[in-house]
Amino acid sequence: MTQPCSQCGHANAPGFFRNPGVSRCDCCGAILPEGGESSAPRRGLDWAWIAGTVVLCVAGLLGGMARRAAQADRFTAGVKAELAAEDLSRRQANEAEDAARAAVAREQESRFQAMIADTNWLAGTKARAQHEEEWGRRAAHDRAFAKTPMEFNLLRMAELGRDPTINPVRALKEVALMAAPPKSRVEVVPFQDRYIVKVAFAHSAVAEGEWGGTTRHASTSSMRLAARSTSAGILREVFAACGSRGIEKLQVSYNHGLNISDIPEGATPEERARLATRWRVVNRRLYRVAVDQRRAAGVADWGTVSLPQVYEIMGVEHDSISGVQFLTSEMLPGADREPEGELEF
Repeated sequence: MTQPCSQCGHANAPGFFRNPGVSRCDCCGAILPEGGESSAPRRGLDWAWIAGTVVLCVAGLLGGMARRAAQADRFTAGVKAELAAEDLSRRQANEAEDAARAAVAREQESRFQAMIADTNWLAGTKARAQHEEEWGRRAAHDRAFAKTPMEFNLLRMAELGRDPTINPVRALKEVALMAAPPKSRVEVVPFQDRYIVKVAFAHSAVAEGEWGGTTRHASTSSMRLAARSTSAGILREVFAACGSRGIEKLQVSYNHGLNISDIPEGATPEERARLATRWRVVNRRLYRVAVDQRRAAGVADWGTVSLPQVYEIMGVEHDSISGVQFLTSEMLPGADREPEGELEF
C-alpha cells in the first residue's frame, strides 16, 4: 500500500494520506508518478476503518439507550413498590378500623342484650334508683354536677352557710352579696343573739333601660312586678344558703333613680327648658320586702320553694311605686345621669 519514489526508491505513504495537488517524494521531493501501483489506494476509502468507527458509535448509542432504559425500569419498579406498600398499609388500616367498629358493635349488642334481659331495667327500678342517687348528690351540693358560673356560685354560697368555722356576720354578708345583683349594698346588724340582714339593690343592675332616672316600664304595676320578683329571688337564695345562721329578719330593698326637681307642675315647655338644669337624679327606695325568723322557720327546704310561694311568705314593708310619675325623655333632659347618693335600705 506504499508508493516508491523512482529517483531515490523511498517508500511513500498512500496518496489519500498526503496533501492534495501534485504528489512529491517525502525524501527527495521528486514528483511521484500518477497511476500505476501507487494509485491503488486512491481508488476508494478505507471502508473497514469507517465501518468500525460507525459500529463503535452505534454501540455507544445503543449502550446509552440501554442504560437509560434500565434506569427507567428501576424508577418504575420503585414507584410500583411504593404504591404497593401504600396500598397495603391502607388496606391494613381499613381492616383495623373495620375490626374496631365490629368490636364496638359487638360490645353494644352485648350490653343491649344484657339490659333487655334485666327485669329491673325493664320495670324501671334501676332508673328510679339512679335518679334518687343523682338527686341525693345534687341535694348534697356535689361539685361534680356544677357546670356554669351560677352553679359554682350557688355551691360557694351553700358552703359559706354550712361552714361553722366562718364568722356568721362574714358568712351572711358574703352570701347576701353573692345572691344580690352587682353593686348591691349589704349590712348585717346584730340583734340580741341573732342578725338582721339588709340588702339594697338597684334595678339598673338587673335590667336594661333602667339607668339613672330612665325606665322601660310604662306603668307602676309593671315596675312593682319586676321589684317583687327580683326581691323574692334574693330572699330565697339567701335563706337557702344561710337559713341556719341565725337570721332574725332578712330585708330586701328595691332602688331606682328618680328625677327630682322644683319645676312646677303647670310650667310651660319654655319654662321647663329653662329650668331643666335643676333636675337631679337620686337613688330612692321604692319597694321593700322582708321575711322574719318566724315565717322562715315554716319552710323546710328553701331550695325547693317557687317564687309564687315566696310571695305568700314575704311581707311588704314599704311601697312607694304608686307615687312614681312617668314622663317622656323630651320632658326630662339628662335623666340618664348616674344617680346621686347610696342605695337606701
